[in-house]
Amino acid sequence: MNSDTADIDLYDPDRYVAAAPHEAFARARAAHGLWFQETPDGGGYWAVLRHADVIEVSRSPLVFSAALGGVVIEDLDQQSLEMMRNMLLAMDPPAHIDHRKNVSPHFRAKVIAGLEPRIREISRTIIGDALDRDVDFVHEVTALLPAQVMGELMGLPREDWTKIHSWSERNSGAQDPDINPDEAGSGTSASVEMAMYAIELARQRRAEPTEDLTSLILASEVDGEAMTDIAFGSFFVQLVTAGNDTTRTMLSSGLQALLLHEDQLAVLRRDASPFRRRSKRFFAGPTRCTTSAAQPQPIPRSATIRSRRATRWRCTTPPPTATRPSSPTRTDSTSPDIRTLI
Repeated sequence: MNSDTADIDLYDPDRYVAAAPHEAFARARAAHGLWFQETPDGGGYWAVLRHADVIEVSRSPLVFSAALGGVVIEDLDQQSLEMMRNMLLAMDPPAHIDHRKNVSPHFRAKVIAGLEPRIREISRTIIGDALDRDVDFVHEVTALLPAQVMGELMGLPREDWTKIHSWSERNSGAQDPDINPDEAGSGTSASVEMAMYAIELARQRRAEPTEDLTSLILASEVDGEAMTDIAFGSFFVQLVTAGNDTTRTMLSSGLQALLLHEDQLAVLRRDASPFRRRSKRFFAGPTRCTTSAAQPQPIPRSATIRSRRATRWRCTTPPPTATRPSSPTRTDSTSPDIRTLI
């Protein structure tokens, strides 16, 4: 680290309040591409900031493990780490593939297309309730959608959708004292409550099967063994929490991008058809992954990093600078480049 980069801090949440610190990311990327960020507890992690490097990490699960140290930046105690390893997000192949294949057919494009009318109805209801009043768009609009869609898919009673929303918010915002005032820094209580709810749901569905995703998952196998009620409880927590985190982030980031780039908002208002074809890439938004180095490994254009303990890696969504025609922080809804980022 030199004097030109000494003030860069990619960890401090306060630096993200006004806007994403693009300038800090750009400087760190230009200086190293691979940035070691210290944390207040005396630890730290490596931030992977170049597009090609992120692709390399994401395609090398035997080198960069989701299971070894978990998928959060902070070091976990052994009990918490073992619990996390039961989550799909914290599994490496082949376990990840075996668990995912049980539900992936139910989320294919054709299946979701059949649900589109109902999802549109849910979306219109949420937006309608938010009109003509001040709302917290992140928590009162975008976070409601995945909870209610998941309730529809899983066949949950409508009166339970509010509980699903609350649990998923507490899990996704575990470190936010406004969401988790009683257990800031941990979503353990919400996870346990949601898992217990799902275990009871499994018991009811086994007695009275229905044609919904819950019954289909309960009838599936993992590693050649039938899905147990406890395993279903864990899987339910993952589905609901992941749906909340990704959808909330995607929609919130998309709206923010439109508000910051009024020319693109004007394009959308004039003609939404091109936007619909590109909505998935346009709303890609800020994504991130956290892995641990399973073995010493050189990253492209970086030095080999060796450690006797798990080395934490944090990936962010940098631009493919060699091929991208415009600024990496510029929103362009008309770009043909699938790697267009917000």
